[in-house]
Parts: sequence; structure tokens; C-alpha cells
Amino acid sequence: MTFQPRFTITNNMTTTIVIVIRRKAHPVYREVTREVTGEVTREVTREVTREVTREVRKLLLVCRSDMSRWQLQEALSLKSEENFRQLYLMPALLSGFIEMTIPDKPNSRMQKYQLTPKGTAFLQKTDNGDGGVTGGVTREVTGEIRKLLLVCRSEMSRRQLQEALSLKSEENFRQLYLMPALLSGFIEMTIPDKPNSRMQKYRLTPKGISLL
Repeated sequence: MTFQPRFTITNNMTTTIVIVIRRKAHPVYREVTREVTGEVTREVTREVTREVTREVRKLLLVCRSDMSRWQLQEALSLKSEENFRQLYLMPALLSGFIEMTIPDKPNSRMQKYQLTPKGTAFLQKTDNGDGGVTGGVTREVTGEIRKLLLVCRSEMSRRQLQEALSLKSEENFRQLYLMPALLSGFIEMTIPDKPNSRMQKYRLTPKGISLL
């Protein structure tokens, strides 16, 4: 129990002395509060890490080395920084799939992001076609993916594949054809450690060949 400095209130001829008394929180109350807060935090964390969204999968696929925010955003052909941060970057960080290279200076202009062991393990399972991990992405083969696999008969660049499909929009091609095929493990990069290389090409994986 603590006493705060007293003060007076004078109203005409009457003077009132006010003393503020504060009671310390009971130890049991503090312990319960900490327990509840910790439990809620753990539950939220479990919920976030349990659900791996399609956006997070796309981010992990292009993050094959230390890359800046801008490099990742460019690799995903995303124009909106806010959209990238909210749907891709932050969920991947919260899930523990990627990490900052300079964690003590999150706003550093030299900041880059890299896969964690957890993120690498997730990609390996995805590449192996683990249905339990990739969920609906690997089970659902869209018409766009089938079309892409049919024209991808050798190592081909993004432009060559897009031309073979007679598609004008690069963004449409990446979102509906290229990224889903990569995420499903049907095609792969010829230079996976340099996703933005001008020499980058794509080829069928054994899984993709077996589908044809």
C-alpha cells in the first residue's frame, strides 16, 4: 500500500483534504495476468505458424539467398510495398521461415532477409511433393499449370514460356502460371540461388514430367 501526496480542495468556507491510497496488485493477480498473457501470446503464435499461406510459399521460393526487401518484392513482381509487407514479409518473419540479417537494426538500409533452417526444411518438403505440407497447392493442378507444362519441353526463359503461351501480361503469367508451377514442384529454376539472374531458365522436374 502506498500513499500519494495529499492535496486540498477549498469550496467557499469548507476545506477538504484528499489522500490518494494505492494498493499494490496481489501477487496471485500478477501471476494470473502473466500466465494468461503468455498463454494468449503462445496461442496466437501457434495459430500464425500453423497456417502457411500461398503468399508465404511464394516468398520462400524466391528467397534463395540474402535479399533486400526491394529484391524480394521485385522477384515477386509486386508493385505495392504495403501489400508485400502485410501479406508476404511479416507473415514469413512471424512464422520463423525467414529472418533479418541485421536483427538489431530492423530499419537499416543494409537490411536483408534470409531463409531460416525452418524455411529451408519447408522448401525441401515442398520440393519432394509432401502433400501434408503443401496442402491444396500441390493437390490442385490448374488449367494454367497444365498449359505451362505442355510448352516447357526444354530449359526455357520466362519470356520464352510466356511467348509460347501467347500471353502479353508478365504479371498475369507469373501469378497464374509460373509461380503456381514452381510452388507445386512441377518446374524448377536452372539457377535457384540467383532467382533474378538474366540467364534464369525453367525446366520440368521429374514430378512435372510424370504429370504429362
